[in-house]
Amino acid sequence: MAKLARTAALMAAALLLFAMGTIGTKRTPIPVQCNLKVNATYAIPGLPLAYDAYMPAIDNETMFLHSQRHVGAAVTAVNGVLARYPELRVLSLSEIVSQIGVKRFNRKYAILANDSIALRNNAGSLWNHAHFWQIMTTFNSSNPATVLTDAEPKAGVPSLKAAITAKWGNTTAMLDALRATGAGVFGSGWAWLVVRPAASGSGYELAIVPSPNQDNPLMEGYTTDPARRGIPILGVDVWEHAYYLRYRNVRPAYLSSWVGLVDWARVQRNYALAVTGSIDLMLC
Repeated sequence: MAKLARTAALMAAALLLFAMGTIGTKRTPIPVQCNLKVNATYAIPGLPLAYDAYMPAIDNETMFLHSQRHVGAAVTAVNGVLARYPELRVLSLSEIVSQIGVKRFNRKYAILANDSIALRNNAGSLWNHAHFWQIMTTFNSSNPATVLTDAEPKAGVPSLKAAITAKWGNTTAMLDALRATGAGVFGSGWAWLVVRPAASGSGYELAIVPSPNQDNPLMEGYTTDPARRGIPILGVDVWEHAYYLRYRNVRPAYLSSWVGLVDWARVQRNYALAVTGSIDLMLC
């Protein structure tokens, strides 16, 4: 009995170490490609960094399983659906995601109801994760105080720092609001920082919005509440597969660590791309 107890304790310790990423197998991620399609077929989006480069916020094994297994399954499903709709294959991923479920779009391409749902879930997952990988960098290496400036990053484009200050006062308060939104998502989903035309009709405004499952604020067909729409410039995945190995069910702890991964230069670039309508370029 004592031997069995020791063996069980050793196995439990090994599993804990594995979950923490300390003995997980190191793997080389797929390089980032600006074009997610090769010969009209989607591929798994590459990671900008190695799987273990997101420690201590996210462990090596989670990053591997997340990108290769979860997103890999979504890519396979997307390609399976698009094989039945050749005209959809020439559209960009952002065009598909933003229009799927819109009646005129589904009628134009004769998309069956079950295929519309499949693209909602899987093309949504592909877009969301391609975006997610791009706005993360090594832990605590990107400081908004030094990256974000009052200077306009592009002629005619307002400063992201000024937009955040106008809405929340500072980036700390904005991230607090993002974490609170992410923690409040029931079940699985996402929390997003989005940019959209200002309600006044002049300029742009920022907002933080949630989305369920693999929906995102671009989806006109499925995000029926206009208050939850916009162009995502920063998003955090709160599905359990994004954090469970390391944080178990304590989502707020994951979110508190995850904000240390935000690549502020990338978010600032996304802001400039969003207000000029260059949405697909945010994915590479």
